[in-house]
Amino acid sequence: PLPLDAFRGCALLLHGTRDPVIPWTESLRLSRAFAPGHARLHLIEGLDHVDAGGLGPGGRLAALEAARELLRLRDGGDPCREGRNAAGG
Repeated sequence: PLPLDAFRGCALLLHGTRDPVIPWTESLRLSRAFAPGHARLHLIEGLDHVDAGGLGPGGRLAALEAARELLRLRDGGDPCREGRNAAGG
């Protein structure tokens, strides 16, 4: 298996701040396991483990930004290098 710090793609991570099953700090830790510039962590305020019903305007905007980055990645862009808040560097 390839260690995460050897991964050279762009990993997009999305995690809700109100997740009662897996703390958002686990995604923060995971994002830091990638080499600098190869992971983007989106913490979505108000999102729990599976239900987006409690999202306020800020959480919805953050989820839309994450979706926009996913589409950019799909279309050949590199949000990890283009992004403003790359996790892990």
